[in-house]
Amino acid sequence: MEKLIKNADIVLMSGNMTNIFFDMEYYNLNKTNFKYDILCQHLNTNINNLLKSNGKWVVPNDESSLKTRLSASSFMTHRKKHNTIQFEINDFDLDIMLNNSKLNKYISKYNEIKTILNQSITFQNAVIKFGSYGDVTFNTKVSLKEVSISAKQYNIISALLRNLAREIYQEIIKNACIEYIETIERDIDCNEFKRIFFEIENIFEVKEKLDYSINRSMYTISWVHLIYDDNYNDSENKKLANEIAFKEEKLAYLRSASHNAYIYIGWSHTIFFLENNQNKHLQEEINYHLTPIENEFAEWEFIIAMTRNIERLLFHSYSVFESNKFFFIKTTQFKRNINQLFFFIQRIMHSYDNTSITLNQYQAKLMEAQEKKWEINRYYQSYKDKSKSLYNIVDYIIQRKKSVQGKILNGILFVIALLSTIEISNSIYQIIYNNDSSQLIFSLGPVFTIIIIIILYNRIAGD
Repeated sequence: MEKLIKNADIVLMSGNMTNIFFDMEYYNLNKTNFKYDILCQHLNTNINNLLKSNGKWVVPNDESSLKTRLSASSFMTHRKKHNTIQFEINDFDLDIMLNNSKLNKYISKYNEIKTILNQSITFQNAVIKFGSYGDVTFNTKVSLKEVSISAKQYNIISALLRNLAREIYQEIIKNACIEYIETIERDIDCNEFKRIFFEIENIFEVKEKLDYSINRSMYTISWVHLIYDDNYNDSENKKLANEIAFKEEKLAYLRSASHNAYIYIGWSHTIFFLENNQNKHLQEEINYHLTPIENEFAEWEFIIAMTRNIERLLFHSYSVFESNKFFFIKTTQFKRNINQLFFFIQRIMHSYDNTSITLNQYQAKLMEAQEKKWEINRYYQSYKDKSKSLYNIVDYIIQRKKSVQGKILNGILFVIALLSTIEISNSIYQIIYNNDSSQLIFSLGPVFTIIIIIILYNRIAGD
């Protein structure tokens, strides 16, 4: 007999990137705190109409966002400061939202699903979280309560929710990202990382800004399914999980006896089978399982964005070399900026390390399993390979510039030597012709000077 789903929470998660990177280590070392409340005040003061009608900006430690933070209690203190600010979105009842002409095409499918569920559907607790290191994560949930649906019906619901979420939230997320960036660039001077990119862009004469994927809102969606069930049957759970994940690739399996949880991890679906108790559907319970996945999602987005930007810099470095513009580059400043860029990225990558994020064994294992399934290490290796290539081309540009400078200097010295030789020959001729040997020693002085210049130049060039 096919196993039915009776209680579940479907969480849709998406990621994004901005060009705002805070140097949190600087703040920690100098024992200063960034004034998130001031940033929040600026954002709410300058909020545009679209955002104002759909939610509000809050600081993560604000009382209004307490429930969304309870799961972070097991995370280490310095890591809890990773989320700088967030935009909390009002709940959307689809019965009301579908009256919008933009969503009319989904009405018939929605009514069909509503009949199956015998309940309306509401997107709840939607929040856009802005991280210290440019990462943006979005998630919202839909609760299915006291229903009896098959995996096939559940998948139809999930697919409809994905399409509706894209239509409803895409512009909100994009506007929130733009407002966040513009407010910080206009009102707050703390964007150290972008400054490094900006100087490199100037050196390369890059016409377009580097890509931080603001336009990729809701482009990548990951599902987190929390299914509450009293019947813990591993074989049935595995079969249901495979059907929910559309039999993508082999699902990774994680069992947590302490949390009565069976977890199946795929590329775009993470499925939890949890105990059907009084805590089901509670946001703090959902966040407890969601936060580790959210962290890995942010890391994945960060690595992808940095790799893409390194590729862009690599492309422009080849263009500079081939167009012979390298001669006009300030190589010392250029190399320093590249080194600062890579050091800063490396520091951020260390902050994503599981051992520095949480002391909770369950959440650490969940992050490790998700990291393996999303192949984050492979993407990180790709980033390192492209970074090495950029280093090599930069060194090649520097060496090429030195070589050209050396040839130019050789030419100048040759002309000086030639003119000096002519002058000395003329002087010696005049001395011999006039039979005045007393001036010979003075005429040989420039010869020795030229010889010394050539020897010093060869030693410097050799170094």
